[in-house]
Amino acid sequence: MEKIEVFRTEYRSHYEWRFTETERNEIQYILRDQASQGDIRDFISLLQGLCVTKKALLEQPSRSDVRLTRERILTDCKAALGHLKQYETTWYDETIDPLWGHQPYEKKICPECKHPFTGLAWREKCVQCDPTAKAPHKKEEGRFLGQYLNGAWAAVGPLEKFVKVLEKYHLAESKKIGHPKADADHFIRKIRDVYIEHIGKPTAYEVGAFFTIVKMILEMLDLPYADPSRAIKSALRSK
Repeated sequence: MEKIEVFRTEYRSHYEWRFTETERNEIQYILRDQASQGDIRDFISLLQGLCVTKKALLEQPSRSDVRLTRERILTDCKAALGHLKQYETTWYDETIDPLWGHQPYEKKICPECKHPFTGLAWREKCVQCDPTAKAPHKKEEGRFLGQYLNGAWAAVGPLEKFVKVLEKYHLAESKKIGHPKADADHFIRKIRDVYIEHIGKPTAYEVGAFFTIVKMILEMLDLPYADPSRAIKSALRSK
């Protein structure tokens, strides 16, 4: 089989496995006396689809590698949750009086009217002389703090849900390692089904068309079958 470009977008190209012309011709030759050309073409198309899916399954990382990656993701997400839940301690207001718990007032002399007044540290003139004065960056800081806290609150819920779902799946999954067996997904049985539909009744004869095609496909996909006869007989017996 070979990988060919199926379509291309602005950002990437999408490739899929396809039979080579030689492989198609070989399958057609094996089935030349078994069915009509139309049925053979339909069979090859469906057989290719089964092989593409099988290729995708075989190219997946091992189960143990997937579990290890998932465990790292869970660890990182739980750590992030812990940090997010500490959001209330991640900002500091320099103007709060540590003894009284509020922003302290100071006694000053207004530079304009020369009268004494009491005001916050940022106020330079009394209210009478400067009634429209505003705390520097008060609005901007408040907006940032609001966005910051709202963002933390908004992130905690979905992240907790994600961790809960992923952890439940992770704990429920069987701890098998490595790749599944070559016919763990009943691959040969699926080939049998499309063969029956478009070609005819398959047989387990080693010189027969069905046996020859299955052996060819297994070799094409590098599946671990030195002798596929037992797997083929089992697939033909099953319902």
